[in-house]
Amino acid sequence: MESQFQIEEDCRPLDGFYPDPEQRGKVHYTFAHGFFPQYFFSNPAGVVRSVEDDEEDSTRYVQARWQMFEQRVGLIDQPSLDTGALVFRRVTDLRAWKEPIRGFPCLFVEMPVPEHSPHAYFLGLVLMRPGRHLEETESTVADRFFTLERAADDTRTLLPNGSPGYLCEWRVDGFHLNNGTAVEPNREAFVAAVAHAL
Repeated sequence: MESQFQIEEDCRPLDGFYPDPEQRGKVHYTFAHGFFPQYFFSNPAGVVRSVEDDEEDSTRYVQARWQMFEQRVGLIDQPSLDTGALVFRRVTDLRAWKEPIRGFPCLFVEMPVPEHSPHAYFLGLVLMRPGRHLEETESTVADRFFTLERAADDTRTLLPNGSPGYLCEWRVDGFHLNNGTAVEPNREAFVAAVAHAL
């Protein structure tokens, strides 16, 4: 029997979904600094294990978490099966990839370009437990959630590109750390900074 249910994709950059700069800034901040750290720490192994090594799959996973966030905070309605179609809102400038560091599984997220401090350029989710059977391995060290946050405008001259980020971290207890390390806002520099922090 053929399903009558249809999934549609609405693919736009963040400013296509949120043209108002103030609202866009709020959702950008709340996802990176509120929803996603809490989501990760509620089941770190489950989050990282759910994502395939393929970058397209990793990206779709994080984009789906974005839509879950929008539903939970009331920005969009919960999906209804009565309509016969579900709309998957894909924020196209939200991307993700998996990359191990020192044997630890990691999920990295590239956020839409932050417009204000302390919005995040990147997120880095690190399971502090090596191996393939993550759900069966007890971690004796807390898993870690790093952010690369845009610096305030008066400190943007620290790096040649004029838009430095600072490596920060959210802890499982909700405490936010800023280690003061200026990092260029690109994938390679962020991954290297996370590796150094470990």
